[in-house]
Amino acid sequence: MVMVVKYITDKELLNIFTNMVRAQTAYIDRQLSFLNLSNGQGGVSMMLGRHGCLTQNELARFRQVTPATISIMLDRMERDGLVVRSSPEGNNRVKNVMLTEKGKEVYKQLDKFMEREPAVVFKGLTEEEKKIAATVFQKITKNVMK
Repeated sequence: MVMVVKYITDKELLNIFTNMVRAQTAYIDRQLSFLNLSNGQGGVSMMLGRHGCLTQNELARFRQVTPATISIMLDRMERDGLVVRSSPEGNNRVKNVMLTEKGKEVYKQLDKFMEREPAVVFKGLTEEEKKIAATVFQKITKNVMK
């Protein structure tokens, strides 16, 4: 049950926000488990599905993780037959990453899920509440990206 809050401390608001982020993450994790993907692998699959080919460094920046972390994630995805990595001739320092045919099939299923997700996440919100939420979320993102 959702209750209308008349007064809230910053600490209480942060707790509500943290719980919302955790619940959203758990929801995504449950959905991705049907595709045998982690949350990070889902994000990588979406980026590669939309852009075709990206470097490991581009993927690391997008996921906001270290190059070592993305390398481990890609090792698993490569082992599972979802991605293939290659280096441009004469430049072994750069690793390009692309989805395999299996990875493209998983991306198609993931894309269908992503089309349905907003209806689940924002169910019951008015257009005005969505606009307010968008404004608040953008401000919070800007605050924590500093």
